[in-house]
Amino acid sequence: MRIDKWLWNASLFNTRGLAQSAVEAGRVTLNGERCAATQDVKIGDRVVVGMGEFDWDVTVRALELDQAFDPNPRDLYEEDEDSLARRAQTLEARKLTAATRRPDSEGNRRGPGQGRPPGRGRPAGRERRPKQKFRRR
Repeated sequence: MRIDKWLWNASLFNTRGLAQSAVEAGRVTLNGERCAATQDVKIGDRVVVGMGEFDWDVTVRALELDQAFDPNPRDLYEEDEDSLARRAQTLEARKLTAATRRPDSEGNRRGPGQGRPPGRGRPAGRERRPKQKFRRR
């Protein structure tokens, strides 16, 4: 089975096109080497998928799901213990940085420069045009 189809079947990507573009961008490695979207995946292969700040390090357990029973895409792969620990550590660090942001005057947590300050309307030059009372023909 092609690696882009397997990534899509394993629900690591929402569409096959996204999986294909990730493989072509070099964010997916098969057995430690960069691969093409047409590369075949076999049971026992190690696949590393980089998604943003997370890296999924998985081992291929099956190629396709049996649709007759309750399909669970996680049955296709087994995630490495180190990969799970790294993702948990990254999530914890993200929570800590979100908790250290200062709240704005309304109590919302915003980072520096994100969003407009409260109490301001539309930026200058973007006022709305008055509505026309009748349609032009």
